[in-house]
Amino acid sequence: MSLFVGIDVSSSDFKVRILDDRGNEPVKKLRVLNDQPGCEQVARYLTEACAKEKEDRLVIGLEATSVYSWPLQMFLAEDHYLAPLQPQIYSFNPKVVANFKKAYVDLPKNDWIDAWVIAERLRFGRLPEGSQVDFRYLPLQRLTRFRCHLIEMISREKNYFLTNLFLKFSTLAQGAVFSNTFGATSESLTLEFFSPEEVAARPLDELIDFLMEKGRSHFEDPEAKARELKEAARKAHRLRGSLLQPINLILATSIETIHALEKQVKKIDKAIEAEIRHFPNTLITIPGIG
Repeated sequence: MSLFVGIDVSSSDFKVRILDDRGNEPVKKLRVLNDQPGCEQVARYLTEACAKEKEDRLVIGLEATSVYSWPLQMFLAEDHYLAPLQPQIYSFNPKVVANFKKAYVDLPKNDWIDAWVIAERLRFGRLPEGSQVDFRYLPLQRLTRFRCHLIEMISREKNYFLTNLFLKFSTLAQGAVFSNTFGATSESLTLEFFSPEEVAARPLDELIDFLMEKGRSHFEDPEAKARELKEAARKAHRLRGSLLQPINLILATSIETIHALEKQVKKIDKAIEAEIRHFPNTLITIPGIG
């Protein structure tokens, strides 16, 4: 026989309800704070419920609510008092619980109903694979998710930069001169010239020297590129003088932000590389990949 445990998790507390095979609640419901003592109380509560009802199987369900269910899920998975009961832990997508809840049209509206719905979903059966916590992968998961977060921040900041660059130097933002607007030469041009008019007024020889220095002699025909740059500066929209100073400050700050974020990505990449060495990985043995 089994007990089915539904746990409604929030950032502040856990609400726990237990159903037996017939859908009855054999013990009182429990509400505790979402902290370490709260996790310990939940484990004791479940152990005592199984002892009282003489049950030898425990099925636990929680909603995958951000990271708020993680500590409890990990605690229950390795608690030595619960170990003899071999608890099966299921982490439900909130949509699964919400859709299952729609089948019960006369449910009361209170804080405890979600815990009951989760327990009832467990009792209903046809469950997904149990989501037992594998602690080995948690550091890698957090690192890769944070890397994704950093990349998204860089993408947003670059879009914001391009919006402001259009105000200062519209043709440069449109990619009329450089293939990479965030390359070293393009960034130097943005930071070191106050306006497109200043670029257009600069002697051709000086622009060629600028391109050779900042581009590290990368350009095959620096004179043609300098002429192209002067033409782009001539065609660019003209911004009111009172706006140029704040726009230049915004662009400089935005570039610093992008560089800082890219530096953090490199740090995270090293941490991910170190973490992934703990696992056998056939892919990294392939030349050109590993």
